[in-house]
Amino acid sequence: MRGLIIKDLKLLKSQRMFLIVVAAGSILFLINGSDPGFVFSYVSAMFSLLVITTISFDEENNGMSFIMTLPVSRKKYVLEKYVFGVLLQLVIFVCGTAVFTVIMAVKQTGSETLLWTELLAQLMMVSAVVQSVTIPVQLKFGASKSRLALMLVFLCFAAAVYGTEKIGTVLGIDLEDIWYRLQMIKPQTVMAGIFILAAVMLGISCAVSVRVMKQKQF
Repeated sequence: MRGLIIKDLKLLKSQRMFLIVVAAGSILFLINGSDPGFVFSYVSAMFSLLVITTISFDEENNGMSFIMTLPVSRKKYVLEKYVFGVLLQLVIFVCGTAVFTVIMAVKQTGSETLLWTELLAQLMMVSAVVQSVTIPVQLKFGASKSRLALMLVFLCFAAAVYGTEKIGTVLGIDLEDIWYRLQMIKPQTVMAGIFILAAVMLGISCAVSVRVMKQKQF
């Protein structure tokens, strides 16, 4: 698996300008007082999409057929993509912590541990959702059809959110009150719940991706 991770890191060299632009833009937004939650969620989503970029590179010029001739099983190939995605998020976490600490020190607003806990929770959920959806879709449909499939998936997700809001209104359920009560939960409990939910989502997605990969013909 280490060899596959090294391969993906080398593939991302062609994306270094994109990474520099995203990082520089995020720092400028934070310095100018933009919502840290939005900035870190955006960066997390962008880094999560880099995983499917490596899959696209692997599929170019029958590259996947060559990879499958190496001592690498289809299951190990899929697992590496999820491990690589987690490693990218760890990079965001470490770099984000350093940047956030420096900015808070410059502004002299204190450590604001609770705020950073909320940001970390958002980062974990965004990463889990994006990777859980994009990896199996990319493996199933390939680079040519995956964009349309992803658009349909996220449209369905948006429709589900909108439908939930409408159903809550019809049934007389105060969703804002529920959201307020959720915010009253201890940060440690929230983080534990999000960690478990993210792990379950990624686990289910990984199982689906392995099944898709085993059915593909190269």
